[in-house]
Amino acid sequence: MSIVNHRSLGSIIKGVWTHSLSILTMFSFPYQVTVALHRLRGVKIGK
Repeated sequence: MSIVNHRSLGSIIKGVWTHSLSILTMFSFPYQVTVALHRLRGVKIGK
């Protein structure tokens, strides 16, 4: 029995975008860049 997961193209693109931003935040050293990338991902920092 196979499991089929139907996801929209928008959902796939959003997942890839979020994953790539999370990878970039690991390698960005200036604090402002890291905060900006987290905010692009939708993470609330300091609130």
